[in-house]
Amino acid sequence: MPKRAPAKPANAATKVGWLEHVDLPELGLTGEKAKIDTGARTSSLHVDRIEPYLDEAGQHRAKITKYVRQPGERRKAVHWDVEIRDFRSVKSSNGAVEERAVIVTMLKLGKIARRREFTLTNRKEMRYQILVGRKGLGKLFLVDPSAKFLLDEVPPPAKDPAA
Repeated sequence: MPKRAPAKPANAATKVGWLEHVDLPELGLTGEKAKIDTGARTSSLHVDRIEPYLDEAGQHRAKITKYVRQPGERRKAVHWDVEIRDFRSVKSSNGAVEERAVIVTMLKLGKIARRREFTLTNRKEMRYQILVGRKGLGKLFLVDPSAKFLLDEVPPPAKDPAA
């Protein structure tokens, strides 16, 4: 009788690569390339413009602008009005400290979706506009730094017409 692979424990982490496609469905972003960065505590999202303000109830909010490009289309501006959870000082990879707005939004990584914090910053000089940090991963994921796109659905192999 052939041996079966052991069942994955309910609390086992899902393996991800250093680069994965993610969705931020509440912001309308799907299939975005994100760098998985265990050296970063908090996740971050590129925005081109952020205009913080206080609403009538005294709640911190921000009007956000991000330019996106879909394959085959021209670049277009997307606008969001989001609640700001916090403001934090964040030390960037070049050592500079920046005060950033923090929002909470849904992060979908593979089949797992959770609400996560993102700092908002201008990452236009960076290769990837979304960075998923340790808190974004939580205990749900294990990072394989030698791999990428481990969560992408792989289509079944094409059938050989000669077979």
